[in-house]
Amino acid sequence: MVRSGGDVGEVYIAGAAMTRVGRREESLPDLMAEAGRGALETAGLERPDALVVSAMNPEESVGEGNFASHVATHIGLSRVPSVRAETATSSGAAAL
Repeated sequence: MVRSGGDVGEVYIAGAAMTRVGRREESLPDLMAEAGRGALETAGLERPDALVVSAMNPEESVGEGNFASHVATHIGLSRVPSVRAETATSSGAAAL
């Protein structure tokens, strides 16, 4: 939340989840959707205020450059503002 003076209000992680580790047949968007749905479930939310997507170089692995919007649409959250955070191998930390 951004207040009228430009100050950021409370920001927090409401829920988190991950996929099972190991060789998987699903696509990267499917795996991210699985984790995203799990995070929404643990947070008790149907629709978040915003979505931060973090992946290292999805253009190379799946050929998708607008990855945050792609994942949001894949999860059924196409109208939720989304942003992609990428800093090579520390992309997960950058999303925080």
